[in-house]
Amino acid sequence: MYTPIQINRSTRYGNNYWEVYSPKLKRTVRLYSSLEYDHWLLLEVNPSIKSFCEQPLKINYTLEHKIHSSIFDAWILYTDLTEEFREIKYLFDLSKPKTQKQINIQRKWCLENGYKYSVQTDDIIRKNSILLENAKKIIPFLSNSLEKHPLNHKILRYVNCSSNPTGTSLKNITDILQENINSVFGCVINLVFQGKLKIDIESQRVTIHSKVWC
Repeated sequence: MYTPIQINRSTRYGNNYWEVYSPKLKRTVRLYSSLEYDHWLLLEVNPSIKSFCEQPLKINYTLEHKIHSSIFDAWILYTDLTEEFREIKYLFDLSKPKTQKQINIQRKWCLENGYKYSVQTDDIIRKNSILLENAKKIIPFLSNSLEKHPLNHKILRYVNCSSNPTGTSLKNITDILQENINSVFGCVINLVFQGKLKIDIESQRVTIHSKVWC
């Protein structure tokens, strides 16, 4: 595990700075660009990612007889316990000599130390706009303490007993249980991220008509 390195904001992307609460880490995450923010959204809703850390590690690496320093943008721990370091860059920055040197240093260090490494660009991070939109809607509900809400059992029982093999909509659950839609939505989302229910967040926008299934 890593602890975020505190970076002077004036050395990065100016005023494009975010402080957000991470339900997955149970702490505040500091991000230094809108692209890092979108990358964070994907980390939070990816069930194969167990943990992560922003600005996790500063390395020193000798290249061309000179010692260079570099800080990774992210460290990822997957559920299979493999680790990966990432650099987050806009596509238009990749052709810059300074960026190329930074990526080269990080890639060589990871290769020599047995870590996976990837460069996450805006065309990768923002490829699925629906997923990003859904993540923004979902994450605030994950920060609530709904894991043991009494409504969870009622929702699971109804969805399990539903005769529709394709699932049942959030609206149906709300109508049948006669509960507030926000309460149902919050509980359903938490049940999804506990692995007890499923909902499509990658190809359809989440609405009250979205279907959930076991």
